[in-house]
Amino acid sequence: MHQLAKSRIPILVLGPILLVWFSYWISIERPRQIEAASVNSARRRAVFVPIDGKTEQQPHCNLAARALAARLDQRFRIVVRSPYVLAGNMTPEELDEHYSRTIVPTARALTTSYFDQEPTAPIVILLFANEASYRDIAWKFDKRDDTAYYGYYVRPERRIMLNIATGNGTLAHELTHALAHFDFPTMPEWFDEGLASLHEESEFSDDGLRLIGRSNWRLHQLRHTLRRNRLRPLGTMIAATGIRPGHETVDYAHARYFCLFLQERQLLTHFYRKLRMRAADGVASDVVLRELFDVVSVAEIDKEFRDWLAELQDSKRHFVPSAE
Repeated sequence: MHQLAKSRIPILVLGPILLVWFSYWISIERPRQIEAASVNSARRRAVFVPIDGKTEQQPHCNLAARALAARLDQRFRIVVRSPYVLAGNMTPEELDEHYSRTIVPTARALTTSYFDQEPTAPIVILLFANEASYRDIAWKFDKRDDTAYYGYYVRPERRIMLNIATGNGTLAHELTHALAHFDFPTMPEWFDEGLASLHEESEFSDDGLRLIGRSNWRLHQLRHTLRRNRLRPLGTMIAATGIRPGHETVDYAHARYFCLFLQERQLLTHFYRKLRMRAADGVASDVVLRELFDVVSVAEIDKEFRDWLAELQDSKRHFVPSAE
């Protein structure tokens, strides 16, 4: 019994010492491990270097960029060019090239023709160098596995997602949506999609101050529908609350080519501005159109549009409108 008591003495003495030492080691070493893990995690995130505020939107853009960096991995770089936050799996120099060669002149041209209200919040633009990365982030961000091949705009977040490998046409399309969101937030969906689709196939005027829409691949679907006598009346399209599910292809084409029709008649800019002004008083699209064309019914405009469309089909001409 005495021998057993003696054997417990080292345990009773050393045990508390070891326990204290272990607790101290945990308190020092564990935070170091967590800090190291955090550093490694940060290194795996997208790279963003904030810049000093030069515009009113700059601090908001920096915040949006930091939030974006936390969601993207090390493949991506982020630059802020207020009011835009640009991110992509490419170099900062490549992002800046897209900004200076496409975004700036496109936004300037759209503002010249249509928009008066400057963006009052950041516009986030994600540019993907290939389809794989585009679909990967589209799923992670928006759970979209059936997303369009080219790109899309997330209105609540003012975020553009673009497969830039398909060209710059989609950028002009989605940028139209984003800028119109600030200038004419209640724009009817048919006109919103028609105007944006018009700019997906467009070129700059000689002075670089306007975008001129051209005929494009959507004509094939519109031609097919018209030949089958299934193109709904213009009045029905502009009175609808939105694009019809299951009929997106033809509705986009219909709206786009009606915008092209207005452009050739030098009425597109006038229609946009007048509709924006009258919409505040609840005036519908058909009323504004009838006033512009000085006709009694939209059916008269629809007949003129269909005659124009038939001529377009026959000659396959490209329109070069005068300055609006």
